[in-house]
Amino acid sequence: MLPPKRGFTLIELLVVIAIIAVLVALLLPAIQSAREAARRAQCRNNMKQVALAQLTYHDSHGQFAPGFIQIFSVDSFPRPYCGAWAFYSDINLHVWSEFLLPYLEAGTVYQQIDFHSPNYAPIVSCKLPKGGYTALNSGSPCCPCAASRPTAAVIPTFVCPSSPRSSNPFVDYESTDWMDGYCDGPFLEFCTPPLRVRGASDYLILGQLGYCLIIQWERLNHWQSPGIPPCKINGLYHYGAGCNAFLSPKIENITDGTQTTILFGENAGRPDLWQRGRKMGSAGNITKPPAICANTARCPFPAGSGNLSHGYNSGGCWACYANGVNEITGSNFAGNGVTYGMRPTCFFNCTNEQNMNAIYSFHAGAGGMAMCDGSVRLVSEDLSFVVFIALLTYKGREPVSDNF
Repeated sequence: MLPPKRGFTLIELLVVIAIIAVLVALLLPAIQSAREAARRAQCRNNMKQVALAQLTYHDSHGQFAPGFIQIFSVDSFPRPYCGAWAFYSDINLHVWSEFLLPYLEAGTVYQQIDFHSPNYAPIVSCKLPKGGYTALNSGSPCCPCAASRPTAAVIPTFVCPSSPRSSNPFVDYESTDWMDGYCDGPFLEFCTPPLRVRGASDYLILGQLGYCLIIQWERLNHWQSPGIPPCKINGLYHYGAGCNAFLSPKIENITDGTQTTILFGENAGRPDLWQRGRKMGSAGNITKPPAICANTARCPFPAGSGNLSHGYNSGGCWACYANGVNEITGSNFAGNGVTYGMRPTCFFNCTNEQNMNAIYSFHAGAGGMAMCDGSVRLVSEDLSFVVFIALLTYKGREPVSDNF
């Protein structure tokens, strides 16, 4: 007589499946946490490499890499007339990240850039000498070769692995050309709007506070006079009339100490728009206007550009103008804006919208800061605004403890 066949009953099988599901549920968060810890460590290491590249550049040139530069040899066209930044910029533009490429194992990309033409060349305009620039530094989305142009190169050191960007390289809205005085008809190659394919960067130099945060600083410091010393609220890469433009800083100018002065910060995820960890729109499909445009006079987009200006969260590329010049205006706690003139409540991890928060990261409750001595800190998003200003300024003479 044959022995009875042995096997699992349906109940036993369901119990086994349930046990496996419980084990997976217990292990998955631990695995995800370990992966994020590894990504966070890599992000911090990338920032460290960029900071060391800055110090190496300083050793070679006697200063940190300039925030952006202008080439005066081509200054024969009409003076810029578009916006407050016009007098500090020039159509032949290059930004700080480009100068660090030889120190980040990207010397081949550096050698391909024509520094006698803007980094967003080619550009065609009757207002430019010889009708424009023909150098192939970048490419429009219509150009099949756009991804092979040097400023579209993906530089791994500039990218935080925790950042869930939709694509890299990506299409970015280039506001530089109209800001430099060509508002009535700037055209890049193939007569496209000012769009370029760019390589991403999650790291941003910090300039100075915008109007609303200056008012906030005055309130917190009980400042009574109608104006404040501009150097009190200027970062190492500030620009403008206050204390003069200072886009090529030197260590000798830092009197607050290199260990407690910010060199650059983490502002990740652009050109997609993020608010409080929620993705609000992808590049080219951001339907709501940037929040700071509550006052249209401060809206950094040309008139008549339609929805184009609302579709891109600029500054997330290593060759972007907005990566080399920025003004921190602050936001509300939700990250979806502050009406002009009202008190902002957040500058850290509320939104990655251009010119809004100083720091935005995808590390839970924290964000990265690189200091002028080459060290990198992962700082809590609960950092006091007063302490942040002390870290931002380079000669504000505010004491900051080392355990910030």
